[in-house]
Amino acid sequence: MGSSCQLRLRYQTKRSTRLHHRLENKICPDNSDDDTPILYAFRDEEIQAIYEGGFQKNHVHDWILTIKQPQIRILNENLVPQYRSGNVPGFDRPRHTVTILFVHTKKCQVWRNYVKFAKENHGKFHLTAVVSPEVKKWSFHPAFITMKPDDPYVKAFTLYKDIHWNRMVEFLEDGVHPGCHPLISPSEFLFATSVEKPLLVFFDPLGTKNVTGFQYHASQEQTSERSAFYAAISGMDLFGLYIMSVFNIDTPSYVVIRRDEKGWCLFKKPIENDNFLSVKAWVQHLEPSHCDDFIEDFMFPIARLNLLERYEDVDELEQELTAVERNRDEL
Repeated sequence: MGSSCQLRLRYQTKRSTRLHHRLENKICPDNSDDDTPILYAFRDEEIQAIYEGGFQKNHVHDWILTIKQPQIRILNENLVPQYRSGNVPGFDRPRHTVTILFVHTKKCQVWRNYVKFAKENHGKFHLTAVVSPEVKKWSFHPAFITMKPDDPYVKAFTLYKDIHWNRMVEFLEDGVHPGCHPLISPSEFLFATSVEKPLLVFFDPLGTKNVTGFQYHASQEQTSERSAFYAAISGMDLFGLYIMSVFNIDTPSYVVIRRDEKGWCLFKKPIENDNFLSVKAWVQHLEPSHCDDFIEDFMFPIARLNLLERYEDVDELEQELTAVERNRDEL
């Protein structure tokens, strides 16, 4: 988005009504009865984008920076090492996920699909590409490479064969998830369970089991099509302990969590001397229609906890934006 892009936060809830934008209020739709914060990006006095993510401060901040980037950032090969390290221009902190499409020409279906995906998801992903005839010297096919600078076990993984639309979308959407989720807050838990695939949690409250081995193998799963996502709760992780207390699990266990329309479907088995492949096979053969246990939503108020976290983050973000605008006005 160009220099004329302006960001304004419209935040109305039953607790308060706050409206922040220099443009006339008529530009913002009137949702005074809605309890949901709304973040608009304006360009030339027109709504250019509406934020659709969770209203946690870091997520909002990342979206604000991402929509200022092109839908696809074209790189030359000299910039690839910098991007591989996560140090991406335009962002004020290292990126935990960087995806680059290497392609020798734009005259191919993979490129057209990539452009379509980038347009439909601008702000959700920071997407880049190297378009050069040199690519053909080392790859006959277009290749997606996703870098994970913070992952201690897998720094990159690739998709380069059979890149049809659905496979590309799955690769890009799965790629933003870490190899092993940290379940340290309501928003992290909801992010880990936001997809159709189940979440396999390694739960060891006393820290007596080999969580490192689990984390290593979970990271390796990023290099192929994932059948599940993974998380670990080991030792005195207070929010993780709270989750498992609600789920009535108090011994070292593998716990599979599936989101259901009215609650949470759970499967569990003790952590023994299992190898990762056997645990993965157990998950793959679970029958989704049958749960070992089912926790109804009213017993696990995760949405309410996430809302409280969101209120705190939105209030803090609003104060920061207000301070920035006040300083700009004073100048």
